[in-house]
Amino acid sequence: MANPHEPTLMESIKFFCVAGVGYFADGYMVTVIGVVVTMLGYVYFKDNGGVVPTLQGSAIKGCMNAGLILGQISFGILGDALGRKKVYGKELMFTIFGTLMCILLPWKGFSQGGVIAWMSVWRLVTGFGVGGDYPMSSVLAAERSVFGSRAKVVTMMRVFQMFGITAAYVVFVILLAGYRQQIEQNIDAVEWVWRLLMGIGIIPCILTIYSRMAMNETEAYKRYIIEDRSAQSNQNEHEKIQDKQGIRNHSTQFRTYFSNRRHAIALFAVSFAWFLNNISTYGISLNQPTILALIGYANGATKFDTLWKTGVGSIIIQAAGNVPGDIISIWLPDLIGRRNMQFFFGIATAVVMAAWAGVGKTASAGGQITLLTLSQLFVQTGVSGAIFLLPVELFPTRVRATAYGIAAGSGQAGGLLTAFSFGNFVAAAGIPGVVGFLASLYAIVGCVVWLVPETKGSTLEDIENDVLFRKGRPADLEHLTAPSSQDDEEGVTKATVTSNKA
Repeated sequence: MANPHEPTLMESIKFFCVAGVGYFADGYMVTVIGVVVTMLGYVYFKDNGGVVPTLQGSAIKGCMNAGLILGQISFGILGDALGRKKVYGKELMFTIFGTLMCILLPWKGFSQGGVIAWMSVWRLVTGFGVGGDYPMSSVLAAERSVFGSRAKVVTMMRVFQMFGITAAYVVFVILLAGYRQQIEQNIDAVEWVWRLLMGIGIIPCILTIYSRMAMNETEAYKRYIIEDRSAQSNQNEHEKIQDKQGIRNHSTQFRTYFSNRRHAIALFAVSFAWFLNNISTYGISLNQPTILALIGYANGATKFDTLWKTGVGSIIIQAAGNVPGDIISIWLPDLIGRRNMQFFFGIATAVVMAAWAGVGKTASAGGQITLLTLSQLFVQTGVSGAIFLLPVELFPTRVRATAYGIAAGSGQAGGLLTAFSFGNFVAAAGIPGVVGFLASLYAIVGCVVWLVPETKGSTLEDIENDVLFRKGRPADLEHLTAPSSQDDEEGVTKATVTSNKA
């Protein structure tokens, strides 16, 4: 479906900046908590060797993931039921408020339990807002005509997420450098570092919240939801038409669509892959300071040295692995297809991690960080890119945001699991044992993608007409369009497939 109102270059750039802020905040807010928990230990847990106990630290990290799950599913449902425009922008309110409350943790008079409870509750609120951005920004990117292919537009959102992660470590190192003298004289000075570190992350959110709320409804939602309901209601002149599906109508649409076996299998496959992938990615990102210390890269003579090496080591991993991988993934979907991306890079990641597990006890710190960086390069280049893209391309407008929220929420369930278990797992099995386990997960992630159809070359109209799920669809057709008709015995729409090659 061509958009008759093609945006200008400046409008496209504005859209990317406004929509990308949510993913920037996600990468930033999820990442900072690893070093924030370390600094909280230095200040509030001196009687425990300056370390937050594993369970309490996991609670702070895990509550963010719990909020992400709630936000992704809730905003996904609301985005489909009420419309993209009515919902978009509200999620940033939760992100901003939750983070501000974390920053305002009382300086004095709080017990250790009080600190843990305060941070956990407000990280839950922050996660709810950040989670809500996943389905909303991704669906907007898929449904808007900006520039380039749909895959490029959607995957470019991930680049903002990686910029957020990188920015978190860069800001961390800059703040450490600025407060070095105070920290070396009194470790309590890191109080300023962690508060400023979290506060800086919400500045882009504050600057773009108005633009989000002023954004127009997508053409896809207008055509397939608003106009479609209006046409159906013409048979009843007394029916009042609103620019939304409504919660009850959406619930019926969702149950009807996913009662189809192929649709349900596809949703399970993308959700399961995201779940397994996040066990690894969140295990590494949330615990990067711990991992770097265990492989001998972040062990310093002083607490400041430990923090500094953690920040620098994390920037190296980002600059050499994650950021290049995300940038490459922008072009891969249209070159080799989504399924090939997830399969081949999933297997490649499994091989690298298996090699890391094999040499983990004997390799130098430099060798291990090289293998860690290479594994993250493969994950971001192929695996995460396909996982991020497929849920927004497989399902029609009426259930797109909800399905994406469920898939993303399943991923955060993996992150929640690893937040509470990763520390104990590392203590019991060591880095080689953990990495070997993650290698097996990526082998499964690579294979599960064959349960879903290839979406390369499909249009929004093809997705709306269920072309992707028809048996016998030629995999090499670049463009497919078909009118919907009656359902076959499996509930799959019958239609004549026509090829309209440019």
